Amino acid sequence: MKTLHTRDNNFLNLEGAMALAADSITFRLDETQNFRPYFYIKGKDGIPAFLKHGSWDLGDMTGRYLESMVMTRRMIGAKHEWTQAEERLLAFLLSLLQNPLEIVLDIDKNAPDHAFAQGSALYGLVSYFEDTGDQIIRKIIEKFIIGLLKLAIPQGNHVIYPNVATANAPCSHMAGYQICPLVKFYELTGYEPALNLAENLSVWAFDHDDTIDSEGVIKKVGWEGHIHAWADTMSGIIQCSRLSKNLSKDRIVERCKKTYDWIYSTQVTDFGWVPDFPTSPTSETCAISSLMRLALGLIREGFTAYWNHIERFTRNQLIENQFREVDFLGIEDSRVAGALSGAFDCWAEPNTLFASMRQWGKEDDGDVEGCCVNGGMRGIFMAYTNAVTKKNKDLFINLLFDHEASNLKVKSLLPFAGKIVIESKPTQENSLPVNILVRIPDWANKDTIQVLENQKQVPGNIESGYIKIPLNYPGAQIEMTFDTRSKKETITLSGKHYELEWLGDTVLQVLPPGKNYPIYRRIM
Repeated sequence: MKTLHTRDNNFLNLEGAMALAADSITFRLDETQNFRPYFYIKGKDGIPAFLKHGSWDLGDMTGRYLESMVMTRRMIGAKHEWTQAEERLLAFLLSLLQNPLEIVLDIDKNAPDHAFAQGSALYGLVSYFEDTGDQIIRKIIEKFIIGLLKLAIPQGNHVIYPNVATANAPCSHMAGYQICPLVKFYELTGYEPALNLAENLSVWAFDHDDTIDSEGVIKKVGWEGHIHAWADTMSGIIQCSRLSKNLSKDRIVERCKKTYDWIYSTQVTDFGWVPDFPTSPTSETCAISSLMRLALGLIREGFTAYWNHIERFTRNQLIENQFREVDFLGIEDSRVAGALSGAFDCWAEPNTLFASMRQWGKEDDGDVEGCCVNGGMRGIFMAYTNAVTKKNKDLFINLLFDHEASNLKVKSLLPFAGKIVIESKPTQENSLPVNILVRIPDWANKDTIQVLENQKQVPGNIESGYIKIPLNYPGAQIEMTFDTRSKKETITLSGKHYELEWLGDTVLQVLPPGKNYPIYRRIM
């Protein structure tokens, strides 16, 4: 019988979670196959038991894991094992591009890899190029994009990839997964074919696929309604519309917001449990991070209330979906245990990983897919790098957890106390007068807010959900305090009832306790 683990109460250590996930990837590279990544950890009798290759190993896992290692290096630095894994992933991915088509080849089928996997490969290569500026990689990406344009079939004002279609839908969102990295590459280089392909895929997904109606409702389930791919596609379309002369940004933003609001209000919980498709009984970490990306895109268009969603997603389901302790599972193979430790689940219920019942009545078998390692790392990276932003001379503290930037350090006592301590750094950059704007949680009583600068009370003006605090001189220490809140609520998902205990934006526990890998064990 399994002995239940106890999760540590330091449940929002983003740097630690990122490092653990990066370690997981180092166990997933097959030295007998040129360091090809493993997609699966397969289970036996409900326990993860062995690593197995699959069709998603190639462009998808390789591109995802390359991107993950770059994000890790940018966020917390490098260590030998991570650098070595990054080099091996890049070399393997480049080997998949060495063919007459100059796109990622499925070497098992000797055919082009899936359009979605081509998108993952682009994510990895573009992230690597953005970080290193390597001009050889730039040329490879340019040839890759030309190859994808040649593979696509023109259809009037757009292109399609027929091989991603199913009996139920054209699955344009699977190809639309390429749009985000295509737009990023155009922003970095001005390479016109990248924007051209992004525009064509945007029109296909937005105007020639009936999966999402004019009110933003995803009308299909399963692969066709895949929230991870749809949210990333819509994020890419918004980004593309900012640069394109052929797309109406206002129309696109309006409908993408409708889709986000529909997903959030009908499929998602406040604490960030996001199903892999509408009505699915389980949450996929990739879907969480993709919905966060879409929220960030809408925030940039002025819908700043969505910071509250990102805060709750990050504090709760995103970080709880990570396998942080695995010893209690009794995994016999140490390499499998290493590959699982730090991974993120693809089939989570609100109170447990390894959901007992998955889509279409499938029982838990101990399987774990590899895609969500990258999904979790993306979510962490997006939260971490957007926690503090700068606009003109103003510094915005958008997310209220511990964070250190070049110009200030944030110490959060949430959820246990409503207190944020901000230490401005006396650098030349912020020696000029600036304002610090701190986001006020949407549940906070504004009348209880107090601001101290070096222990003296100072005024703060509330503007659009932020309190604006003048920074009188570099090196000042600012404290913002407010009353926190506690609440209990009952939710129902897939016919099951759960009782939640909240403190601020943090869920402390979910009852009844989970069985296979219980989560939200935050009350000691």
